[in-house]
Amino acid sequence: MANVLPSWAIASGITAGWVWTGMGYPTPWQVLRDELPGLSPLERTSWQARLRSKAHHSVETIGKIRLLSSQSTAVEVLLRGHNIDAGAAQMLFLLGANSSLDQLLGQRRTSPTERHHAEVMLERAKLLRNRYPDITRYTS
Repeated sequence: MANVLPSWAIASGITAGWVWTGMGYPTPWQVLRDELPGLSPLERTSWQARLRSKAHHSVETIGKIRLLSSQSTAVEVLLRGHNIDAGAAQMLFLLGANSSLDQLLGQRRTSPTERHHAEVMLERAKLLRNRYPDITRYTS
């Protein structure tokens, strides 16, 4: 992955979720960028890199890859993940068995569409946690 992502990229969403959990796929690439150094409009557009908010996105480094922390990744997967099942499974392993899934939704402002999508994903994660307690209990 370090050979594919640009040096400025911070892996986010499903890309970071794949690094943390090994579940799903890292693509389509989801990356954030710092404000400085600035990127060219072409590079920013081709990678669809959103600006990192230091208030919401804590960053860690694993090897040569900069990525969101597991907690920040869980919130990004919840709010920006497209695949409900893959996102719900990643969230369970990112957060552990004893975490409150409902608290994730209150951490950021969302549009009505994003909120509805996140609520559906949270319900799926709760269903998975209840249906497969033997898997999720080891992730705390």
